[in-house]
Amino acid sequence: MHLPAVHEEFRDDAADLLDHVPFWELTPEGWGRAENAVLAIAAAGDDTEALRDAVASLDVLDPRRGTKAGTEPEVPIPKRVRETVTETKDKLGH
Repeated sequence: MHLPAVHEEFRDDAADLLDHVPFWELTPEGWGRAENAVLAIAAAGDDTEALRDAVASLDVLDPRRGTKAGTEPEVPIPKRVRETVTETKDKLGH
């Protein structure tokens, strides 16, 4: 099955974003939100809208955007989230 070009673009965006996630520092709550977004990317399959929404949910957490939420200390990526990111990248074929 051939997926629309826009879907492939979102897959590429997801893969690019996932490459950066292991280097982020987020609050524990932020890591929970990031993990949920990564799981949503993995679950999106061929659903372009779900993939777009999941990528957007992860993208807003990117610390390179310069928006720090709250005063809770930021920590490196938890092992569980790192494993989820790796599994999702493999699933995307990147």
